[in-house]
Amino acid sequence: MEGVRRRINQAAPAAARSWRRARRRARALRGDRAFARHDLVGPGDFWQEKRAWQIAFLKDRCGLLPAHRFLDIGCGTLRGGIPIIEYLEPEHYTGLEVRPHVLDEAREELELYPAAAAKRPNLVLSTGFPGLPDLGQFDKAWGFSVLIHMADPIARECFEYVARALGPGGVFHANVHIGPPANAEGGAGFPVVTRPESFYQGLAEAAGLRVEDLGTLASLGHSFGLRGDSHHMLRVTRP
Repeated sequence: MEGVRRRINQAAPAAARSWRRARRRARALRGDRAFARHDLVGPGDFWQEKRAWQIAFLKDRCGLLPAHRFLDIGCGTLRGGIPIIEYLEPEHYTGLEVRPHVLDEAREELELYPAAAAKRPNLVLSTGFPGLPDLGQFDKAWGFSVLIHMADPIARECFEYVARALGPGGVFHANVHIGPPANAEGGAGFPVVTRPESFYQGLAEAAGLRVEDLGTLASLGHSFGLRGDSHHMLRVTRP
């Protein structure tokens, strides 16, 4: 099945999307709980691949170490968070999520992984960056498919918060959709935002941060025949 899926994705993106929609309907009808949970935060039929890619990227390209304190902005259902929590030392993972029902799903997901639950991650319901309590300082921050759903004022607040939350030399990685300014309607009521790279450069400079474009996700190994493959990964550093 995996080989069939990859061949469809590579050969015809439109056909791949149609095939994925049919698969999603079939899995929903079968009552696939893991699929339904992770479909809240992206294509449910790719949650395992995306989980594996995130931890590999963080370890191999971001230098994540067990001793690092890690902030996951938009942790969702812990689709990517479970192996990160398992890798880190106890109480070194903090996840932020704005949707209460999604955070409930994250807690249910955590119960399925005793090794992760034993690490006592801090899962925080956020009502906005300005209202967050003091969560300490972090070595690494991560925002996977989060900035692409933030309106301009919220993106600005995010960069300001990251500048406060990162310790000296701390790094924030986040993927963005680069292009002329445009907004589209996305799932769960969130916009899907396209912005020029200069927008993020401006946010970083205003917050006292430095930003570097690492290239497309596809060039970094995230190649699943999805629109997100063309997103760019930003590396944002606090001097």
